[in-house]
Amino acid sequence: MSPLNPKIQSFLKSTWPSKLASALILMLMGWWAFANVLPMFEENKEIAAPIKIVNKTKTPKKSSLNTLNLFGNTEKNTSINKTSEAKQTKLAFTLRGALATDDPKQGIAQIQNANKQEQHFAVNDNVFGKATLEEVHADRVILLHNGRYETLRLPDQ
Repeated sequence: MSPLNPKIQSFLKSTWPSKLASALILMLMGWWAFANVLPMFEENKEIAAPIKIVNKTKTPKKSSLNTLNLFGNTEKNTSINKTSEAKQTKLAFTLRGALATDDPKQGIAQIQNANKQEQHFAVNDNVFGKATLEEVHADRVILLHNGRYETLRLPDQ
């Protein structure tokens, strides 16, 4: 066997070939990790097939649409007009507070009678045996007294 060229011998004795081999191994491991880990973070790009919706209901008859009262009942609208035109009550009551909502049929009122007794009343409650609470607004309540709508307002401060 012939001895190796002195340049080749000095190359094999130096430390950089081992460093180069280590660097190549690290690069291959990094590439492998990148190729195997990166797909885990990608979003699932499957697209679902569109759903076909079939309407099996029958079209209602025109006559049944009229009975649905889609835009409200005209009887209710006339009662609202009657309550908005209600005169000031002559009953000896004082409105002490009103908890009103967007729907005047859902509020609560605190009313005091002539004997200085205060009570809370909800809509449709009998107010001290003399009237029925019909509506609650932020500044007034509507009472039904002897078949007529009457207004009881908060006192002026």
